[in-house]
Amino acid sequence: YDIINKHNIEEKFVNTESKLIDYRQLLNTNYWLKAQISKETLLKGINELLKKFISGIVIALIIIVLIFKQLINRTYQKVIDNLKDKISTITKLSETDYLLKIYNRSKFMEELEKEISRADRYGNDLALLMFDVDRFKQINDKYGHYVGDDVLTQITEIVNDIIRESDVFARYG
Repeated sequence: YDIINKHNIEEKFVNTESKLIDYRQLLNTNYWLKAQISKETLLKGINELLKKFISGIVIALIIIVLIFKQLINRTYQKVIDNLKDKISTITKLSETDYLLKIYNRSKFMEELEKEISRADRYGNDLALLMFDVDRFKQINDKYGHYVGDDVLTQITEIVNDIIRESDVFARYG
């Protein structure tokens, strides 16, 4: 930069083969600021600035991609966990008697096949106990289904207290 005293500057911007020159008047005085830079220096500066700008954009994109990936993974894991919970709930509902909270007939048949297969494989005995509540229809007819449900629930609680953890208890009919 140079400060010059010149009254008549013909061109305020000069573009030569090797450099750029710009003149700017300092306030309302006879003094002018002459700024000049070689084109090579200017191009190097622009190239450096461009490299930094592009590097910044690349780094920002990488950070955005990593954050987006993290968000997708979290969302994916929540969806998977939610689906696992729903599958577990649906499986339990499909295998369990709603009222008594014990296996239903379908799950009982599945477990019976497993137990028969296990007994055959190891040469063990297998015991199967089935019972029926006498005159249950009359209980429902005389006292209503709510009382009948209560009778079944109490019988289920008694049996659950007596059987072993490894025993299978199910409602057949």
